[in-house]
Amino acid sequence: MDIELTTIIIGCSVLLLSMVSSFFSPFFRRPAVNDTLPDNNGAKQDHPHISIVMSARNQGDVLKKNLPRFLEQDYPKDAFEVIVVNESSTDNTEDELKLLKAQHANLYTTFIPESSHYLSRRKLALTLGVKAAKNEWIVFVDAASQPVSSNWLTTLASYCNAENDIVCGYSNYDTETSKAYHRFRHLHTALYQMRTAMRSQAYRYEGAQIAFRRQMFMQNNGFLKNLMYLRGEYDFIANEYSCEGRTAVMNAPDGILCQDAPTPREWKNSQLFYMETRRHLRRTLPWRVLHNTDTFMQHINWLAVMATLACSLLTSDYILTAAAAAAFIITALLRTTFIMKASDEYSERLPMLGVLFMENSILWHNLWLMIIYKCSDKYDFIRK
Repeated sequence: MDIELTTIIIGCSVLLLSMVSSFFSPFFRRPAVNDTLPDNNGAKQDHPHISIVMSARNQGDVLKKNLPRFLEQDYPKDAFEVIVVNESSTDNTEDELKLLKAQHANLYTTFIPESSHYLSRRKLALTLGVKAAKNEWIVFVDAASQPVSSNWLTTLASYCNAENDIVCGYSNYDTETSKAYHRFRHLHTALYQMRTAMRSQAYRYEGAQIAFRRQMFMQNNGFLKNLMYLRGEYDFIANEYSCEGRTAVMNAPDGILCQDAPTPREWKNSQLFYMETRRHLRRTLPWRVLHNTDTFMQHINWLAVMATLACSLLTSDYILTAAAAAAFIITALLRTTFIMKASDEYSERLPMLGVLFMENSILWHNLWLMIIYKCSDKYDFIRK
């Protein structure tokens, strides 16, 4: 049987593309989960004094559920404090804080007035929390999150050493209540962020916890440059204050924070706010080049497979049909394997049969969000 040269070239090309393109993925380049904590040059680990700062607005029930997990950490009580800044809540937030303060001597509270205008209330609240803190190491955490382990603070503290100025901690969504797609996107984004922070300087940080030195924050005027923008507080800290070799990533299992599942509206808004925030971040080009290259290789491969399959069926070239089918199987197996391995390593529960669909939908979901963002009023993203 004679096989045309064109068939051989196209078949080999689509097979090669299916293998090569599958490695253009954050799931393949995922940072290893570090179960071994820093030994601080072999010295006996002391307990650095840490201030945990969070803001809350109309989150009384959330604080009742999550705040005790921070206050009851297996860590010397005189070595950490928790500061909650009440953003003029109108629900039972103040009552819940009073009850918890009566039970925990290391819980402190303050508030911002309702009359604050022209600046982000959350950034203002976090800044007040930093100013009220007594300790050099500050940890911003979301009120709608809680540690998965009583050793969370001990794990974090091991990174708060002389070698680091910023520690980005991994967090995930509650698997029982969150959507699989939200968990997938959260992991997808986090893998890019952790790799960038480990290899050079952190570009941004999307999660529920970030630690840094109080002196660094105060000397650089905190959020002064971006106080008007409603969100992006962790992104701005990572982007402005990260120095090469001075940023650590904490992804050990005991160091994870579990975030409450976002509502569909909260999820959409978080993506839209990032589209505004990234306009004001430095070092955007390397981040976008890497992300766009991965996206291009992913979709050009699928397009090549589909086009080859369609042409082979139209021309009754069944050898080419077999090559296209093999390329489809190779791509599906490799990409699914990479995603599921990352999912297991980072304690994420993702449905194996749905991950390829979720990965391919990222591009179209981002295009939909971009249309919404372009149609939005720019004043939707700043404090009025």
